Amino acid sequence: TYYFYSCVGCVWCLWEQLSQIKSIAIIGGGFLGSELAASLANKGKKNGIKIYQIFKEKGNMGKVLPKYLSNWTTEKVRNEGVEVVTETEVENCSLEDNKQVNLVLSNGKNVSTF
Repeated sequence: TYYFYSCVGCVWCLWEQLSQIKSIAIIGGGFLGSELAASLANKGKKNGIKIYQIFKEKGNMGKVLPKYLSNWTTEKVRNEGVEVVTETEVENCSLEDNKQVNLVLSNGKNVSTF
């Protein structure tokens, strides 16, 4: 299943469905994306959920924070168990069987979520 979240209410729906999810990709490294990634990783640890956070900046909140704080924040998010993928954009995506999303990244890697 794939989800697109644009409001807080949508996030609560995701929160309730974490037991059915194996991996999640969050696109964006701003305040909301970073908080969502860290929170979901923390809650998903007991279920073994893999969280990816993908963004084009060098670090979390890199557009608004000085470099040293962005680096510190990125390490904090990683320490929560998030696989932070920096300096990368999504070049293509596809949906298989209406439940698995495949992302092709600009760094040559592929990420699948389901």
